[in-house]
Amino acid sequence: MNFTHYSDEAAKVGADLVNTLGWPSGNEYLPDVEALGSFLSDHDVAVDVPLTDVDVADVRALRSRFYEVFHTSNEAERSNLLNAILTEVGAMPQLTDHDGSWHVHFVAEPAPVADRLAAIAAMGLVTVISEFGNGRLGLCSADDCADAFVDTSRNMSRRYCSDTCSTRTNVAKHRARRKKADAAAE
Repeated sequence: MNFTHYSDEAAKVGADLVNTLGWPSGNEYLPDVEALGSFLSDHDVAVDVPLTDVDVADVRALRSRFYEVFHTSNEAERSNLLNAILTEVGAMPQLTDHDGSWHVHFVAEPAPVADRLAAIAAMGLVTVISEFGNGRLGLCSADDCADAFVDTSRNMSRRYCSDTCSTRTNVAKHRARRKKADAAAE
């Protein structure tokens, strides 16, 4: 699939943000400023000011908004949620070369960290949906996982958030079939 950096990477920010809370387990993977800094760094979101506990709280609140985006199957509701996020943060794509190469920023500088994440993720998801359809946003099919993902496969066949969940599920199914066959043979 021919996803662009601004569709797959930006949309991945939204899915990864949702996954900073283990929805089945309740594990918090964004507990503090240091974790937020790592998340931003991992997603190439530059921050020019020191992060604060307020930033952590704002990003956690944003996370629940993107949780709704991934967990609704209603296409109109999903678009309304994304459009509301973009409106609230004043998303206005702008071309910039501040680091020596031309690229797009989705909110004017300086913007709060949560607003920047919101605009990046929402623009990425909007781009994926408009170019490839709502079916590209998914939730893991593993029984013990509810992580969000963006399906970048050619044939929209992705069912799991990761190879780990896929392997674990397939191994469990294989063992169950084998156990059933062994019991029938006895």
